Amino acid sequence: MTGERSAHTDGSSSCSGCGGEVNRPPAYRPVVQTIRPPGHRCATSYPATRHARRSRSVPGAHGAVSGATPSAQRRGVRRAGDAARPHGGGGGSGTPPAPSGTSERRGTMIPATPARAALSALGALLLVGSSAGVAHGQTDTLSTTDETFLTSAHQSNLAEIAAGEDARTSATTECVKEVGETLVIDHRRLDDSLTALAGRLNVALPDAPTPEQQQTLADLAALAGTPTYDEEWLRTEEAGHRATLELIDDEINGGENAEVIALAEAARPVVALHLEMVEGGRCDARPSGNVD
Repeated sequence: MTGERSAHTDGSSSCSGCGGEVNRPPAYRPVVQTIRPPGHRCATSYPATRHARRSRSVPGAHGAVSGATPSAQRRGVRRAGDAARPHGGGGGSGTPPAPSGTSERRGTMIPATPARAALSALGALLLVGSSAGVAHGQTDTLSTTDETFLTSAHQSNLAEIAAGEDARTSATTECVKEVGETLVIDHRRLDDSLTALAGRLNVALPDAPTPEQQQTLADLAALAGTPTYDEEWLRTEEAGHRATLELIDDEINGGENAEVIALAEAARPVVALHLEMVEGGRCDARPSGNVD
């Protein structure tokens, strides 16, 4: 005859015919499994062992049940009959795959924000740009073209500064005086950058314009205070800035040192603006090119 269990109002249970009652306090309700030892007619309830609890997830195993306890579900134990999840498919057993647009690191879901994507794209672009500079032949070495540009551009700056200073006192029109002021400001700034770079590259620079430039300045000074001065000054500045643009383009296209080429590229729009101010013998005063 098989023993029967009865439930008490306080939540405990007992087994009649088993030689006594097996009582459990209401606060302690472990997962139980019915075990019938051979030759024993009374079914006694014992706490389920870890092996028995694990067997709940395997169909057909001893003591398998149709549902898992909440604690087992939290640990990722599947119910009997659940389809097995393939490994390597995003999260492993009991772990859902990472949602689209996120990345998983140490169990934490990190959103793939546009800022992160932009930073990555940006890093790749910088690497490509540095490689392209090397491919185009720009190096740290100093070629003859680089040295020629530094010395000739420096002398042109000195000549333009002197011509601008002379125009402020010798010109008869306000427009020419204003253009002269602009040339002084811009070419001083350009020359400051040039002399600093030449010093780092150990390039010795002359301390005066070329003899030809000095002669042109002397010829202009002889016309000071006359209308002819303004006309000749505009013509001289147009020719000088065209020659400077050719010098700059030669460096950009044929130079080798990356820093010298960058210097030429920065100076070109300023010199081109100066040319527009005096081109065709017409004065067109504009603000300084704001060269830093």
